[in-house]
Amino acid sequence: MPSFEYAGYDAQGRSRKGLISGASPKEARERLAAEGVLTETLAPVRRRLAFAAEARSLVYRELGALIRAGMPLDQALGLLTRSPELGNHRALLAGIRDRIQEGGSLAQAFQDASASCSPFEIAVLQTAERSATTDTMLARLADFIEAQEKLRDSVRSALIYPTLVLTFGLCSAMVILGVLVPRMLAPLSSGSFEPNAVTRAVLAIGAVLSSGFFWAGLALLIGACAFGIRTILRDESLRLRWDRRLFQAP
Repeated sequence: MPSFEYAGYDAQGRSRKGLISGASPKEARERLAAEGVLTETLAPVRRRLAFAAEARSLVYRELGALIRAGMPLDQALGLLTRSPELGNHRALLAGIRDRIQEGGSLAQAFQDASASCSPFEIAVLQTAERSATTDTMLARLADFIEAQEKLRDSVRSALIYPTLVLTFGLCSAMVILGVLVPRMLAPLSSGSFEPNAVTRAVLAIGAVLSSGFFWAGLALLIGACAFGIRTILRDESLRLRWDRRLFQAP
């Protein structure tokens, strides 16, 4: 039976929320009423949700262990939907279990449930099902995701300091060239002082930085870059061409 995510109140007025199974929303509401729960909201779990990497790693590892212990796949998923460690991801697992019970494959169920599952993960799950090594491949997939997240955290931590230094340096240079230098050289320029080429270049840069056209152009450039990146990520052919260019770069 399909699963539903509900929120409501019990007879004592306390807030209740969780998962309930039923052939239809009406049956699910009747089952909740029989349990003494006044349903406020009831929504099917068949929708694409975000699936964090840490939660995916935990699900893959626990699911592999349960399958290795001899538990059927749908029962293992049902057991994980009651795990408090997964929090809001339990509704997503309930949707995956429903797809499995309807005869779908594990890889397709994960792919339909969340866009967070990468094509590599889906390919590994497909290979595992075809070779009957689901428990082993799930454990390896969990190790891969954990190693990937550890590497991502290391790179992110290593980039924090140089990013702060670069940002501070750019802001300081813009303030000096756009505000301080023109004010210091303005009295000299009004007299008999003739600035050299370097000074005139610095004054020109300061004039550009202090003008509103520069900031408007910078905002347009940032918006165009964001729109281009979003377009590339949505179009599979453009993304493939972009990745080929990246692999050709030194």
